[in-house]
Amino acid sequence: MAETANIAKMAELISKEIFTYLNWEISGPLNENTPCVDESHESKTHPADVVFRYAEPYEDKITHVLCDLKSYSKDTIKAEKIHSAIDSLNKALSCARKNISWKDKYILTEKNINIKGMLFIYNHDNTYDEDFFKLFRKATEKVAIDKGNVISIVGPKKILYLANIAANIRSLRGEKQLTDEEYGFFYPEQPVRKIYHDQSSLPLTVEQLGGSFHILRYSSNIMTTITNGLDVYLEDKLCELENFQHLFDYLRKYNCLQSFNRIRIFAPFSRESTHTNYDKALRIYGETVDENFAKKITPMISYVHMHRVVPQFFSQEIGMRDE
Repeated sequence: MAETANIAKMAELISKEIFTYLNWEISGPLNENTPCVDESHESKTHPADVVFRYAEPYEDKITHVLCDLKSYSKDTIKAEKIHSAIDSLNKALSCARKNISWKDKYILTEKNINIKGMLFIYNHDNTYDEDFFKLFRKATEKVAIDKGNVISIVGPKKILYLANIAANIRSLRGEKQLTDEEYGFFYPEQPVRKIYHDQSSLPLTVEQLGGSFHILRYSSNIMTTITNGLDVYLEDKLCELENFQHLFDYLRKYNCLQSFNRIRIFAPFSRESTHTNYDKALRIYGETVDENFAKKITPMISYVHMHRVVPQFFSQEIGMRDE
């Protein structure tokens, strides 16, 4: 039982490591049960492994994310387990949204709020290499989500990708290439959607986790040089060339060259061809889409290789920690 508890603890540890650097913070206690207020659930209580909160970029609200943290070996990541976990989280989320005692415990603000759910599936032996999306489709074929509930599923490869973003942010801060405080994720101002919160510290929202790339914005003032920069993280895609060109479209659409003077591109799952495909994509973009944009962006944009990290925990070592 102790070893099982330590394995479960791994998902908690990696989630804290990731979401701290994505500008989320923990709200309320960890690993608590709250009484069920819906007789149809046929349950006395519902668990909350952890509740995170962050400020919504486009809403004057604070979002709270009720998390079910799973730590599975490769062989135990099955559709039946995921289906059961989604069903359980759906019930817990429905109760949380109407349970006064739950809100008293986890809602630490007087502002308007959202409450959403997240199933976090960490592969603790780092050997899962299956098509998780295929498994996800099978697991959700007959799942029923209550009206008003929003549940996100974060699988093993996405967790590894996010862990690499967090590790790179930590490394850049240690090397003084990124400020300790003034950084947040980039959200463009739009005619029908304004930014409600301080743009220098915006989070990566639970919905944005599913994107193919993620952009961090920062400002630094070293000596007499002021840098307003963007760090772009690209997730692993088979069509690297098209993915780079899609990124250039995005940067051009939202006039990023007018607001920023340095853009770095990182690819946590890079391969030998990635840098070559970046150079090729920028050249082709200038030839076929916008030559002027390509000329302007070339001096300020760069592809930067980053070392891939694989988080590793040991059950025995976790059991020996003083917490």
